Amino acid sequence: MPTPEHVKSIFSGVLESSSAKNVARSLAVGALVGIGLRGMQSIATMVAWRLKLRDSETGEPAPGPPPLPFIGNVLSLRTGYYETLYKYVDKPASVFWVMSTPFVVLNDEEGLRRVLGGSNGLYAKPKYFGYRSKAVKNAVAVEQKTVEKESLEYKNDGDTSRVALENMVIDSLWTMKVAMNELLTLLAEASEEVAADKATSGTAVLSSVRTAIVKLNLDVLFDLTDSSIGPSKAEDISSMIGFAGMEFARRMVNPFKALVDIPGNVRYFGDVMGLISFGRRLCRVLDDTAEEREGLESAPEAEAVKSTAGLSWVHAWVGKVGKIGKLGKVVGLLMASTQTVPLTAVWMLHLVANDDGVRSQLREELHGISVRSACDLQYDDLGKLPLADAVVKETLRLYPPFPLIQREAQGADVLCGITIPAGTPVYVVPWLVHRNPKLWSDADSFKPRRFLENASHGDAPSDWAFLPFGRGVRMCAGSKLALTELKVLLVHAVLEYDIVSEGRAMGRGSRFPELGMIPEGIDMRVRKKTRGR
Repeated sequence: MPTPEHVKSIFSGVLESSSAKNVARSLAVGALVGIGLRGMQSIATMVAWRLKLRDSETGEPAPGPPPLPFIGNVLSLRTGYYETLYKYVDKPASVFWVMSTPFVVLNDEEGLRRVLGGSNGLYAKPKYFGYRSKAVKNAVAVEQKTVEKESLEYKNDGDTSRVALENMVIDSLWTMKVAMNELLTLLAEASEEVAADKATSGTAVLSSVRTAIVKLNLDVLFDLTDSSIGPSKAEDISSMIGFAGMEFARRMVNPFKALVDIPGNVRYFGDVMGLISFGRRLCRVLDDTAEEREGLESAPEAEAVKSTAGLSWVHAWVGKVGKIGKLGKVVGLLMASTQTVPLTAVWMLHLVANDDGVRSQLREELHGISVRSACDLQYDDLGKLPLADAVVKETLRLYPPFPLIQREAQGADVLCGITIPAGTPVYVVPWLVHRNPKLWSDADSFKPRRFLENASHGDAPSDWAFLPFGRGVRMCAGSKLALTELKVLLVHAVLEYDIVSEGRAMGRGSRFPELGMIPEGIDMRVRKKTRGR
């Protein structure tokens, strides 16, 4: 017969078990209610937007794929970003959805001019757009405050003009030539190490190119060499930039990724923090250099030298924002300068390797100005190479490195016949504009000679149809540096190396590239030319 204590123990266990089940049930119900309420709120938000984004004349819904409740067009954008957008390339503007948030995509020249031109402040770059992680945004804010306390505020009298940038490029030409030769030598050695019947993959080539460009730009922009940052630091920074940039783009079109990809979240957060930490170091480098220059300016014997020197282009460009935003400007400069060139470089080598006629014409052009080896190349020669310039621009047209240019309506507007409420995200997708058959003849083909007809915008109607670096007041400040680096690489590749590159690298066998324009389907072999060839 059970004792009273035993009965009490059993009864207490039953109560505890029942209580735990009730708690679990309550939590589950609460979660379902929360999801239901969030879903209803999302649907209500979507309906409200759809009532506003309409044809200004007929009142019909704006063109674009119908969104699914709660998720919008995320499924199709996630698996086929460019393919989904291209279905509406014939429309001046169309509307797509990431969850319950719409974004308007432009394909019309006048619309592009209106939005990228700014329209007197009607369209502006959104603040902190894309920081899906609050932790990342907060960490950036904390680091920014630290930089504001630690760093100097530069004189706002430096020269950020094209002349100042060109002077920096001229001073760095020899450094660029050495870097491009070392890069191609590295790729040739990698080609020798693989089996004779295999080649180096496009992603491996991209990794090598990105690391080389990181090293080059740290030297050119911040006067940092391997000896001052450590032999493996450039490779680490390259890896962070590659992953963080790609992950940013993926999360931009698929916010659900942040909910399910825990390992990706950890690495993304770590890489962003690593880049911010390195950005602080670059800020300190700039501060130290500024202090040294001010010391020289105060020295009597340095007056003659400093009267024409002034601050460097980087100091002046960063100094325009004062201490607030310095960290963002520095990290942004590093990322932009080391994303554009590597992607474009790999695609350029691939395209030129598969066009015998263009390779032959490039050699003839170089020989025509007495450049028979890369060592002969001088800065003035770069302005005498219209075909080389055209090859670089045609590569940027076919494979622009950035998936979109972001703007936000600051007030109500009618854009390409669609009513645009204040706060509407408006996107310009360079790849979509560059492949629009209404703007470009034979838009999918590699035809560099189109830029010989007009060096600014090829056979398109105007400059607003060629957007690898954006347009308007927010156009990339360092485009001159990127174009020079690419032309120097092209000269070395054509004169000094034989390159074989196979595969079209168009995602899943289609005409559409992957979101990050990664050349995953390319196999490349690089070999140093023998003397006399």
